[in-house]
Amino acid sequence: MITNHNKLIESLLKFHPKFIRGYPSSIALIADKLITMDKTIQVNAVITTGEKLLQKDRQVIERAFNCEVFDQCGCIDGGENLCECSEHSGYHVSCDRSIHEFINDSNEVVTDNEEGHIILTDLYNYSVPLIRYDAGDLAIPTSDICICGAWITIW
Repeated sequence: MITNHNKLIESLLKFHPKFIRGYPSSIALIADKLITMDKTIQVNAVITTGEKLLQKDRQVIERAFNCEVFDQCGCIDGGENLCECSEHSGYHVSCDRSIHEFINDSNEVVTDNEEGHIILTDLYNYSVPLIRYDAGDLAIPTSDICICGAWITIW
């Protein structure tokens, strides 16, 4: 937990990071403090992960860091990697890293636009292969196409 926002902000102002990555709620706390101090830190992008990105947090982060926020969902142990593109209209799957399946509580494949558990098979974990790993995440798969041209996999 950050106990001294001012010291962290001083460090960020000296360091001039190009990117910031972390939990949305933690970054939003720093962003809110920056706004209170009437300061901004210009970065290329903020990447959030680890918890749900709330719209209010996205707005305060974008204002304080003067950039877009890209939300990401990942599971290092299972190979899951879902990311927003610049259109922010859903999440794209990094299908070269793992196979994603979406199943319901009866272990049946869900249909388009139906919520399901994300089941992963990691394609790069050679020492401890995880096959059909349930990371505990839920998502709504879709066959919609993003404005960017990629398949939107997750809502």
